[in-house]
Amino acid sequence: MGKKKVTRYAAVVAGLTLFLAGCGGDDANEAASDDPTAVEGNVLFWTYPIGVSGEDGFWDPIIAEFNEQYPNVEIEVVVQPFQKREETLVTAIAGNQAPDVVYLNPNYIPRFGGDNLLEPVGDLVDDEFNDAAVDSMTWDDEVYSVPLLMQIFQSVCNTAVLDAAGVDTCPETWDQLKEIAPAVKDAGFYPTHYEGALGVTLTQTFYPYLWQAGGEVLNEDGTEAAFNSPEGVKALEFLAEFASNEWISARSLTVLDPFEQTPSGKGETAYLPSTSLTSLRGVGLDETIEVVPPLKDVEQVAAGSVGGLSIMSSSEVKPAARAWVEFMTSAEQMGSFVQATGYFPARDSITGLFDDDPKFADGQQYLHLVRAGIGHPEELAITDLISPHVQAALLGRVSPADALAAAETEVNDLLARRG
Repeated sequence: MGKKKVTRYAAVVAGLTLFLAGCGGDDANEAASDDPTAVEGNVLFWTYPIGVSGEDGFWDPIIAEFNEQYPNVEIEVVVQPFQKREETLVTAIAGNQAPDVVYLNPNYIPRFGGDNLLEPVGDLVDDEFNDAAVDSMTWDDEVYSVPLLMQIFQSVCNTAVLDAAGVDTCPETWDQLKEIAPAVKDAGFYPTHYEGALGVTLTQTFYPYLWQAGGEVLNEDGTEAAFNSPEGVKALEFLAEFASNEWISARSLTVLDPFEQTPSGKGETAYLPSTSLTSLRGVGLDETIEVVPPLKDVEQVAAGSVGGLSIMSSSEVKPAARAWVEFMTSAEQMGSFVQATGYFPARDSITGLFDDDPKFADGQQYLHLVRAGIGHPEELAITDLISPHVQAALLGRVSPADALAAAETEVNDLLARRG
């Protein structure tokens, strides 16, 4: 009889049937693949309330299916809260209570992989996986998390606003967005939206414009700032022009309101470059939105994220942990999981899951354009240093060039101290 144990921290899960892919890798794992019954151990798996995967009962059929092939592996699923996520994991590591397998996003990979806290898992990634997803889970040429799901923040237009402004076409480039701005403003609406409050991640705000302009946050080896460049200045000048002309809400530059209280949530914004269809649908705007390709200047880039499964180096049951990770990221399991939770698969070979929702499904064709962060152990600290300077430029307190120069000095000081 298969073994399972599900611990509820947030609430765990509701119905999926899954298929197991075999295990492979080093000698121990190759033996496990030949004889799954030889794989033994209790695997502690930390995940988070990702969609319905945080509901009671969700993981039971998954574990049962896994145990049909690996009857001597016990899987304990702990659904941790997102709050204080990193602090909880660091505390567990320090106390020798770390999980064997943990769900991670890209910003964790350089820190934990760089400190040798994660096992390399590149041999579990085949050529069906999305390149952008794999890249986001790679640090120093090693893959430290097998991608499970992807998210893209889609670009949309409010067709009611465009109609009121006499605009026929939703913009897809910087020039087109700037071209429609005066007409939209004259009609009493905002051309676009930008969340500039401190604490909002730049990965969904300033960085996409920087990347679209052809710039980068850091140099190739991550030792110096690269955003104070012609591309960076161009990106910030573009946004500053929108701010000075009140083509974006002045309040949104300093205050993070609930979405339904923002001009975008009230249906007063023409174009949203990085948004959630769920949020728009939640305020009754589904009928008026048109989904369009990600915005483009020199480059076409979309903001998004990736979620994957990592094996902690401290695990004493690595063959069993590898079996669980490979099972969870198999095509069959991945397809079922993302369809249930409302994300896109990290395998390009999985298609057609959301054909009944064309607006959402449209995002899958642009997953290769997703950038999920800057891939550096100091990513959060770097963002915290840059954000106030970007905000100051948008508020007109300093020029974009001066703002980026000041931010560059602070970021380079941080990187120099890191060594």
